[in-house]
Amino acid sequence: MIPLSHSCFELAQNDHQIPASQTGQHVGEMATVCGYVASSRYLSTSRSKPTFLNLDKPYPNQDFTVVIWSEDREKFGEPESKYLHKNI
Repeated sequence: MIPLSHSCFELAQNDHQIPASQTGQHVGEMATVCGYVASSRYLSTSRSKPTFLNLDKPYPNQDFTVVIWSEDREKFGEPESKYLHKNI
């Protein structure tokens, strides 16, 4: 798994990269999904406290959603603001 702080363009050339808009064509494959964080949300009052990063288009029309669970959240700081409007 590639950390969110790395740009898709910084990855090794042999890594299988997929734009968020094409993920539906690659179900079941291992790959790095790349996209622009168009919207985000942290559900702090939910039991599992997930953070959602919606790629390319805002929710509910997003192409792909990255989910960061509460136990991993500290690795990313405040991802809902840190990655908003950035390419990951």
